[in-house]
Amino acid sequence: VTAMLGGPFFLWLLVRDRFPGDVLGSISYMSPEQLAGGTIDGRSDIFSAGIVMYELLSGRRPFQGESPTAIMMKIIHEEAPPLDEVSGAPAKLRGMIAKALEKNPERRYQRAAEFASDLRDLQITIERLIERQQESLRATQTATVPDHSVGPAPAAPAVTQPPAPIGRRCLR
Repeated sequence: VTAMLGGPFFLWLLVRDRFPGDVLGSISYMSPEQLAGGTIDGRSDIFSAGIVMYELLSGRRPFQGESPTAIMMKIIHEEAPPLDEVSGAPAKLRGMIAKALEKNPERRYQRAAEFASDLRDLQITIERLIERQQESLRATQTATVPDHSVGPAPAAPAVTQPPAPIGRRCLR
């Protein structure tokens, strides 16, 4: 955008008249404290990450409205609809996203590293579950497939001459 409209100078013009408390960004992904003009820190980013994850799992944003003001009010005052109603995500993941979307920053993950650690732990748990299911499936398939390689091969039928036609015997 800045290259099309005049480079870095345009960017400076865009932000030079900003005052503390001004809102700049996508309203749908802002934290309640950011929308209220409060102090923001890394926990605000965790709230935004929770919105992105919610949207990835459900296909829709947790806070929707007819106008930016309606969306802001929902983010500040309403809870996100529970993910179990709109997705088939594991309960532990739904809980992690709900924690990231807590209105009160003190009840959210306090550091992104804590959130990332929980996500990695869940990934490991899911990978182990998938491995066990695959092993179980392989064992079931092996047990149900007949093994024809064990034991002697069936004997080939003996080759015999067909009996001579009756009419030939009479002619001899």
